[in-house]
Amino acid sequence: MSKQNKPPKLAQELLHSFLKDELLEEVLGDLEEKLEVESKKRSLFRAKLNYWWQVLHYFRPFAFRKTQKTHQLMLFRNYLKVAFRLFAREKSFSLINVFGLAVGIACSLFILLWVQDELQYNAFLDSGDRVCNVLNREFQTNGEVNTYRYSSYNLKAVLEEEYPIVEQATIMSNGNWMAFELDHNLVEWAGVDASPEFFEVFEVPIMKGHTSKMFDDPYTLAISSSFAETYFGSDWQSKDIVGTVMVNDRDETYELVAVYEDLPPKSTLSASFVVPFANRIIQRPNLTSWRNSSSQLYVKLIKDVSLIDANDYMVNSIMDHRSGDYENRREVFLQPFEDMYLFNRYENGTITGGRIEYVRLLSFAAIFVLILASINFMNLTTARATRRAKETGVRKVLGALKGHLRIQFLTESVLLTAFSVLLAVLIVWLMAPYFGELVNKEFEWSFTWKMLLFIPVFILSQGILSGVYPAFFLSSLKVISSLKSGMATPQKHNGLRKALVVFQFVITLVLIVGALTVYQQVEYIRTKNIGLDRSNVIRSYIYDMTPMDCETYRTELLKKPGIENVSMVTQLAIDVKNATSGIGWEGKQPGDRLEFYHMDVDPWFIPTMKIEMALGRNFDSRITADTLNYIINETAARQMGLVDPIGKSMNMWGQKGKIIGMVKDFHNASLHSAIEPLILRYNMHNLWMVLARSKPGQDQDALTSLEAVFKDYSPARTFWYRYVDELYDSQYKSELMIRDLSWCFTVVAIVISLLGLLALVAYSAERRRKEVGIRKVLGATVSDIMKLLSSEYMLLLTIAMVVAFPLAYFAMSDWLNGFVYHIDLGWWLFAMAGLLTLLLALGIISLKISKLANSNPVGYLRDE
Repeated sequence: MSKQNKPPKLAQELLHSFLKDELLEEVLGDLEEKLEVESKKRSLFRAKLNYWWQVLHYFRPFAFRKTQKTHQLMLFRNYLKVAFRLFAREKSFSLINVFGLAVGIACSLFILLWVQDELQYNAFLDSGDRVCNVLNREFQTNGEVNTYRYSSYNLKAVLEEEYPIVEQATIMSNGNWMAFELDHNLVEWAGVDASPEFFEVFEVPIMKGHTSKMFDDPYTLAISSSFAETYFGSDWQSKDIVGTVMVNDRDETYELVAVYEDLPPKSTLSASFVVPFANRIIQRPNLTSWRNSSSQLYVKLIKDVSLIDANDYMVNSIMDHRSGDYENRREVFLQPFEDMYLFNRYENGTITGGRIEYVRLLSFAAIFVLILASINFMNLTTARATRRAKETGVRKVLGALKGHLRIQFLTESVLLTAFSVLLAVLIVWLMAPYFGELVNKEFEWSFTWKMLLFIPVFILSQGILSGVYPAFFLSSLKVISSLKSGMATPQKHNGLRKALVVFQFVITLVLIVGALTVYQQVEYIRTKNIGLDRSNVIRSYIYDMTPMDCETYRTELLKKPGIENVSMVTQLAIDVKNATSGIGWEGKQPGDRLEFYHMDVDPWFIPTMKIEMALGRNFDSRITADTLNYIINETAARQMGLVDPIGKSMNMWGQKGKIIGMVKDFHNASLHSAIEPLILRYNMHNLWMVLARSKPGQDQDALTSLEAVFKDYSPARTFWYRYVDELYDSQYKSELMIRDLSWCFTVVAIVISLLGLLALVAYSAERRRKEVGIRKVLGATVSDIMKLLSSEYMLLLTIAMVVAFPLAYFAMSDWLNGFVYHIDLGWWLFAMAGLLTLLLALGIISLKISKLANSNPVGYLRDE
């Protein structure tokens, strides 16, 4: 062969590297001949190309040279074959094992999705740990300490000018609603009044314009991108909209100076527009008083300042500047913005928890369910493996090494785990929309690199952990003892399996008690008499009405069908937020500094909400002097030290009058807190909330009437309404969600535990079938055998109850203590949980054992 027709060197080396020795010489010769012929027939290039193709064509198993790696690959393939044959032979056992673990993993993944979503709230700032909400801690003379998220407007300047640790500060209102005309209709937008630093402190990107003008001109406006798209059209970015003059429904004129990106959806901040806070001061000059603490204040600390040091430094920033002795001592402390969503409960002036407790609770529940499923998987894997002692003995006789046997058992365990994980991922993918509806969230299910890394790690760890015991135990059995019996049943190894069963049912019983407790507490909340009748009451709104307009509006509504009574107020009675310590009363001691919640109402509030009078009378629209008088609740009377408050003089912010009535206590906040002292004031100015009670069975007629009258007065506006019952339930949406999830977890735990029990009873029945046959031959009845075989599991259940009930009691007592008003943990809750578990377990045990006990013993004894 000429040098020119020489085969490609690299292709030859490749053949030498993998081709069997007995094939190499013949193949090389054939390929050289083909190369010579092809180069003469066509071209040398095409001949060499064909040579490469022929080489690659030999990449097939029959042509590979045998190496150590090849032997290992074949051995591993054999492990897989044996494993799949075993799964096919024991279909029911394998399905129970895979399904139980898959359900546990799926539940844990669901809660992981929910927890991740919760932890993402307020986590969008690059300097999130430096941005803090300024909170106030107020000390009252009765020993109580109240905590407020709101501060005085004056505090902003103090912190900026006198505290170098504050890099920036911004103040904002609790909210602002404005309506602008769009397509001949008034569209309402929810925004805030805020100082211009708002955009820098919260790192809000500006898409168009700039906000510097908002420092100087109170009648300027910045809007969100979604506002801009709705108002100016989807092509707003191509338009020159900065400088547009916008007129709201109150004929106030604002200049549009900027458009900003929408605030993140997972944020406690929400604003479709921002108006300078200076505009709010023009409308409410009393905001500049130290007495008024109704604004949200945020600060951005300089770098490398700890929260503890900052709190110690600015604790007296209010007391150092506020003059007079009319108010209680107030201290300042900070809460990181990123903690506000999860930590929103305060006791005695300190942050004690909030929604984070539910994150922890569900995280623990998810961990417990996963542990439960893993234990069940381990127990079933161990139980099945002990039936393979004879197989192990035969393998050893044929030359199998301990290491090979261990790898075989571990391979089977890892494969089962892999199937479980795949099934769990499928369940989550299919059920994610339904789970989102349950927890009122939208989940985007996608595989991240962390998840792709976690899944194989979990499969290996779970598979090895589950299979390590049977792998090492069975591989260490002596050959003779393995071949004599089909089962490995030394008693010393049953203790672990029994302990795992007990642990399974401990977790199940705790979850059952927890679910029953949560259900009872939620039902207690929903059905409790809170001192007013919230049923059949519809809340809607009115806009810019004078006292005379309000009375006319009410009169028109009462003429309409379905309306029983109507009242107008400034706040919802079940969630009163406004409070003040600027109260004086007859007999007040000089040192008394107490805080009272207050509402502005009309004379029809008490009868509309069906609140009972304890003493005195209601407001009367015919008595002009009642606009200076007050009605208090029983708690307020106790706080004031008034046994008979009727006729006693009282003043609020200097407005002198008399106490003309006392209502019985009703819950003016959620049941998480005690009933607050409350003052009702007859004030028809600035009323904006309508409470309409419908006649029984005429809710729809009442709604139609409300909307018709609303449209008569505000034809261009949208009619908004909610039932007060729904608003009451919304105070407990976290508890309602926990109730539903706890039942889901409990059902899953019961199913997993019973599946495991079914498989273990089946194993036990199989192991003792010859014993049962002998006992039946000797005269034992079916009931005797049932009692004998089930007694072991009844003892395990009893032990589980002894351990589980104290744990459940302490856990649920701690949860109930988060409510001032709650149910008692009665013995019947634990009895119901124990009875339910016992009956289910007996049913599962009887299902399997009765079949064995009723069988013909001849078949079991034939091979003896």
